[in-house]
Formats: sequence, structure tokens, C-alpha cells
Amino acid sequence: MLRLQILWSSTKNFSKGLLGKDYFHQQQSLGRYFIDGKSYYNDMRGKANWKGDVVSGVPSIRVSGQGNPIPFPITILQYGLGCFDKYQQTQEPHFCVEVGKVLTWIETNLNPRGYLRNFFEFMEPGENHLSDNSAMAQGEALSLICRAYQNGIGPLSLSSLNSLARRIADNMLEPVTDEGTALYLGEKAFLCEVCRPDNYVVLNGWIFALFGLYDFLQVFGEDRHQKFFDASVRTLDFHLRDYIRPDGWTIYDNKGRLCSPYYHALHVSLLDAVQRLGWLRHSVTFNQDVARITKANSKFNKTRYTFAKAAEKLLKDGTRYLVVE
Repeated sequence: MLRLQILWSSTKNFSKGLLGKDYFHQQQSLGRYFIDGKSYYNDMRGKANWKGDVVSGVPSIRVSGQGNPIPFPITILQYGLGCFDKYQQTQEPHFCVEVGKVLTWIETNLNPRGYLRNFFEFMEPGENHLSDNSAMAQGEALSLICRAYQNGIGPLSLSSLNSLARRIADNMLEPVTDEGTALYLGEKAFLCEVCRPDNYVVLNGWIFALFGLYDFLQVFGEDRHQKFFDASVRTLDFHLRDYIRPDGWTIYDNKGRLCSPYYHALHVSLLDAVQRLGWLRHSVTFNQDVARITKANSKFNKTRYTFAKAAEKLLKDGTRYLVVE
């Protein structure tokens, strides 16, 4: 029964995504940061338009097979970043108040190890996890905290924001085997959106995490974090092509899952931001890889991979991943 429920929800949500009506899969083009220098690196403004459940002042999601709404950090943090960007654009006080609610939620829910609970036992019930930590959530929390610190937004004091940022950044550098988010393989350093024992790395989650560390370095910069950031950027340069199919279309993770057109377009936007930030301005191979990925974002490939991804989700993923409602 649960399997049928999940397959039905998956089909329904996939269709909503194709029609552009899915909150969780909105187009996220290049952000306003490159205009105003304050907003986020990709466009989160649509995330401020939350219509679902609200618990303790922040968005909470429902997943198939679960009765109560779940305060999933990535949804909450992207809502906060979206509200911050809307406030920068409009100066409407409502958005500033909502940013403050998210900051308060971070302070309340950050555990003693310096990370937020991500409910992966519900989100990925068929997988083993080393911890409930997520580099993507950690990075987005850092990005929001740093923007609040720099712009004097929200109810938390500067010392509180400073403390939160350092706890989160320190945790990110801890190994995934010790409740951190860093996967160390020799001199290579990855950041794991989902912390599993199979060296699992999701491309978009890795980049979102790097954005957060980059923001931390701009505000609080420390040598240890800078060295890790530099190592992880070099690792991204080396391994980006592992996430590219021969025709330039991207895959979602290092386990070979196809990208839907939404996630491929997100990769294009994220990598465009990385290029503009200049992290790998001198890397010929990185710029060539990004050019291939961007060129592959054609109508033909979008149509082709819509059907391919639908088939993968229905026939391969099964009930491994619960569906957000």
C-alpha cells in the first residue's frame, strides 16, 4: 500500500514539476548577488512563496507515509534565503520578520555537535546513514547567518550569529564518520549532502555547501577553513567530469542517477555562479566542462531526459526515496 502511495505521489509531483507548479522544483536561475552583492548566488525568491504547513514559525513538509509535518532544514533554510532576497529587493518588513524566524529556528535546533537534524530516516528510508547531518543544510545555514550578520537583520545578536556560524563551519570540516560532512580521500575533500558509508556525493549539495563556506570565509575567515575550501574546490575541478554524460547532460550524484531537466538547469546556474565568483578562473578543464554542460541544456535534451528520468524514478528508485508533498 505504501509503495502504491509513493508511486502515485511521485507521478503526481513529477507532473507538477513539468508544468512548473511544484514549489520544490522551481527554476533557480542566476541570483541577484551579481547585481546587488548581498543576495544569494542562485535565485531563491520563489522559495519565499510558501503555502504549506507552518510549525514553530517555519515551513514544515509532509512526506508520503508520515502523518505529521517535518521541519526539513533545507526547505526552511531556502525559505529564509528567499525571504532575505525578497527583502533586499522590496524592503518589505514581512520578509525581514520571516528571516528572523528562520534564524531563531537555527539557534533553537542546532544540536551540541553543531548540525541540524535532517530526517533522512524518513527522506531515504532504504539507505544507511552515518549521521543525520547534511553539508547542503549546513552551507545554506551559513549563507543565511552570514548575510544576517553583515546586514544587521533578525533578532539574534552579532555574538550569537558569530557563535552559530563557527559551530556550523567547524562541524562541516569534521569527517562524515564522526558526524561531520567532509569526505576525505587522500588530498581530496568532498562535502556530503547525505552522509552515508558508501562515499556518496550529490553534486548540487556539494556546491551549495561550498557557497556557505565561501560566505563564512568572507565574514569570519580562518586559515583552517580556507585550506579545506581550497582543497574542496580543487576536488570539484578534478571530479566535475565524473558528473557529465558523453552528450554533456549531468548526473545527480556519483552513483549514476540521471538528472531531470530541473536539476540539470540547476547545475548550469550553480556552475555559472562558481565561474563568476572566480574560484577556478584559471582552470581550462573546468571552464570546458561547464561549457559542455551549458550547451547540453537544449530543448531536445530536456524532452529526452524528461522521459528517461520518469522511467528511472518509477522503475529503479522504487520506494527508496519518499516523496515530499
